[in-house]
Amino acid sequence: MIMRMSVCLAVSAVIFMLCAGGAGAEVRSSVQDRLASATLKSLSKAYLATADLEELKTRNITKLKAMDEEEYQERYALAYDTLKDLPDDLKQRYAITEHMTREQALAQISALDKQQIYEAIDQVPDELVARKLQEYFQQEDADNKDKNKNILSRVGDLWKEVTGELGRE
Repeated sequence: MIMRMSVCLAVSAVIFMLCAGGAGAEVRSSVQDRLASATLKSLSKAYLATADLEELKTRNITKLKAMDEEEYQERYALAYDTLKDLPDDLKQRYAITEHMTREQALAQISALDKQQIYEAIDQVPDELVARKLQEYFQQEDADNKDKNKNILSRVGDLWKEVTGELGRE
C-alpha cells in the first residue's frame, strides 16, 4: 500500500513538473524537493513497517556500547550536523543537543517505538531532506560516480546503499 502510494505520488509529481515547464525554477525546485523528500520518507516508512525494530535497536545499541568515547564523539558530531537542523520541538522531544552523551543516546534509542519514528519522519522538513540528498549527490559527483544517471536511478542506488548498510549493522 505504501509503495503504491509512493509510486502514485512520484508519477503525479513528474507529470506536474512536465506540465509546469513554463513555471519558474523556484517552483520546479520546490516540487523536486517535495518529491525527493516524499519518496525517501515513504521508503523509510515502508522499511520500518517491515523491519524488526527491536533487532535494529539492539544492533545499534550494541554498536554504540562497543565504541570508545572518541569514536562516539566523532560519529555523533557528524550526525549532529544534520540533527541540528531538525525542528526545535523534535529536538526537545528527543533531547537532541550538540553534546548528547552516549548514555542519553542509548536511553533515547531504547525508548523508541515505531509510531514515534513514523511521526519523527513526518516532521523532518522537506527542505532538509532535499538539501542532504543534494549534498550526497554532490559528493558522489566529486567522487566521479555515475554523473549521467537520472535522479530516480540515483535515489534508487542511494536506497540500496542505505538498506545494505542497515542489513550489515
